[in-house]
Amino acid sequence: MKKKLIFAACLIIIAFLILILISFWQGQTLMGWIDVPIGTGTVTRPYSDDLLYVLADNGKEYYVAGFDYTVTEAPDPKVNVPPVHKGLPVSGVLEEAFMGEGIISLRLPSSVKLIEDRAFYNCIRLSEVFLGGGITDMGRSAFEKCTSLKSISIPRTVKRIGETAFLDCSSLKEAIFEDGAQIEKIGYGAFTGCTSLIEARIPSGAPLSELEGYVFENCTSLRSFSLPDSVRSILLYAFANCTSLSDLHIGAGLERISEGAFIYCGNIKNITVSEGNESFVSVGGCLLGNGMTELHRATDGALIPDSVKTIKPYAFSSCVGLTEIVLGNSVTMLGTGAFDGCTSLKSADLPKGISILHKDVFKGCSSLSSLTVRSNTLTCTPSAFSGCDSLKDIYFSGSESEWDQFKSFFNQSTGKEWGDLFPKVTIHLNQQ
Repeated sequence: MKKKLIFAACLIIIAFLILILISFWQGQTLMGWIDVPIGTGTVTRPYSDDLLYVLADNGKEYYVAGFDYTVTEAPDPKVNVPPVHKGLPVSGVLEEAFMGEGIISLRLPSSVKLIEDRAFYNCIRLSEVFLGGGITDMGRSAFEKCTSLKSISIPRTVKRIGETAFLDCSSLKEAIFEDGAQIEKIGYGAFTGCTSLIEARIPSGAPLSELEGYVFENCTSLRSFSLPDSVRSILLYAFANCTSLSDLHIGAGLERISEGAFIYCGNIKNITVSEGNESFVSVGGCLLGNGMTELHRATDGALIPDSVKTIKPYAFSSCVGLTEIVLGNSVTMLGTGAFDGCTSLKSADLPKGISILHKDVFKGCSSLSSLTVRSNTLTCTPSAFSGCDSLKDIYFSGSESEWDQFKSFFNQSTGKEWGDLFPKVTIHLNQQ
């Protein structure tokens, strides 16, 4: 009898050990709890038991679909997704799974590879996110309007961040891509409106080939940015209105900068370019391209080289410390909004090669009082001088008849009389 009891006890112990081994193999303890390192110690945090799961079509994995309101009316706001459900891996979070929910923290295991579109959209209380080291794809607007989120660490495994993924995450201060990042695409407007974002760090070895349009638009606290060597293109308005951006580094691979990429980045003080870059150089506070003939972005105290022929759109936009501008004789083109928002600019001297003033070229130059035009002919768009309320004198190299031709064109294109729009401006003719 005693031997039978001992044998039975041994069987129970063996079964218990096997159960423990199985549970650890599944990445959890018997009770479904996990030890999470916090600082120098650990806390024990339970896996969420109020989640709804959907079996994938392949029958081999589960996706989290949100909270299961059939088991609870008050779900736990601390979401801790387990790596395994019913013996199968948990591989993703479905579209709109937690949209608008009141969750305050999120922890995803390394088994999760996909976060679908709007999975955590408008989770305004969400302040803590831990993404496991298995995620490869983050969908469109995945964390859009998570206004309490303060920091995000992007695992090295992530290859794609969808459009507007972190749009209007207004408390987000840092977005750090882990060393060895495999990121290939950061979608349009991914960090637009992250007004508290101070640091966005992408490792130099990342295979990212372009910065999409508006990707950091209105990141008004962003202080510096270093472009990885792999990036070949910066698309439209990528850094628009990054008003605190002061240090900009261009990597070795950049070949193209689209219009308005740095519009209203008037605080840029320092521009550097990697020595290996064959398309751009930094000279005298100017970011120059195409053999130093195109000026793409300038600082307040920029010294424009004589080689420059084209001032690209918005090159000096919001340079509020700029008080005067004298362009060399080689300059033949002023792009759209070239001096837009230069509120301290008092005088501008345009060389003979400039005969067309494009849209918004001096828009918002509220202190501009004197303009010298050395060309005998001049045409301009209706908004070229929009907001130039201090303009008093135009020194024009042409004759009276040539000025009359300008006024005729201006009146026809705007439907208004030049004299009505600028009644206080005195025209000085035949100025050489």
